[in-house]
Amino acid sequence: MTFYRWRDQDEKLSAEFDRAIAESEVRLVRSIESAGQTDWRASAWLLERRFSHWTKREAPVPVQVAAPVEVIVRREDRRGTTSENESVTE
Repeated sequence: MTFYRWRDQDEKLSAEFDRAIAESEVRLVRSIESAGQTDWRASAWLLERRFSHWTKREAPVPVQVAAPVEVIVRREDRRGTTSENESVTE
């Protein structure tokens, strides 16, 4: 029997599980809000996910430039290491 079937058959277990999930959510949101006091990115992250209809990003607008432009592509891995991969002049 899977956990979810067991939970569905036991009202007490189901209520305890739902309460634990809700308490966990409250703790996590408080933690993000606390981090937002010193780092705006935590607040921005929460805002983007909680109120996505306010923060929806529009499609980028194409830009034409009359002068030569050098584009440097940098990649960042999961450890935060940045490396230059290519440079293109148009």
